[in-house]
Amino acid sequence: MKRAAALDRRPERGSGRQGARGVALRLAATATLLGFVWIAGRQALGNYLALAPRAYLERAQEPSAHPARADLEQAIAELRRAGAVDPRNPQVPAGIGQATLLLALQSDGAQRLRLLDAALGDYHSALALRPNSPYLWAALMSTLGARAAVQPLGAAELAEFSLAMSRAVRLGPWEPDVLQQVIEIGPRSYAGLTPDARRALEVAAQHTVALQLRGD
Repeated sequence: MKRAAALDRRPERGSGRQGARGVALRLAATATLLGFVWIAGRQALGNYLALAPRAYLERAQEPSAHPARADLEQAIAELRRAGAVDPRNPQVPAGIGQATLLLALQSDGAQRLRLLDAALGDYHSALALRPNSPYLWAALMSTLGARAAVQPLGAAELAEFSLAMSRAVRLGPWEPDVLQQVIEIGPRSYAGLTPDARRALEVAAQHTVALQLRGD
């Protein structure tokens, strides 16, 4: 009887392997959870660091604003710190593009062109992270329009200008800020627009009138 009882207390064959497998699965799940927490923490910190410069840039773009170069450069530096924490945040390159565009509008000649090209690069980076944003496409279009005021756009740039206009209207057909940019900037390069961009400009004008009639 004692021998039978001892035998009964022996672990079943394979139970050790099953226990080890269970521990491994729990460890993997814990590691995955910690990874998600780490990513969420980085995103939260990145958003926090970007709050102040983004709020400043919102004010700096108002018609009555006269942003100082030093303040714009500080906003860019703060956004770069936010991007170092969370490089997947599209608001960071978008904000840097906004600030760089404002710096370009305060500059002349070759420096303006250099800053406009830098802003275009920032908007390209933002669009790579958020390709379905009508505001980013409108910003890209506006920056190309600002560049056209300094130097005529080449064929590739005109094609990108048309693409940006078309996508801005397609993705934001009733967004007042998007429509306003399109109807202000689009006609300046009308001769070089693609048929799709010309239709987008027409839609933007129609929707702007409709919004005004509705009182929006």
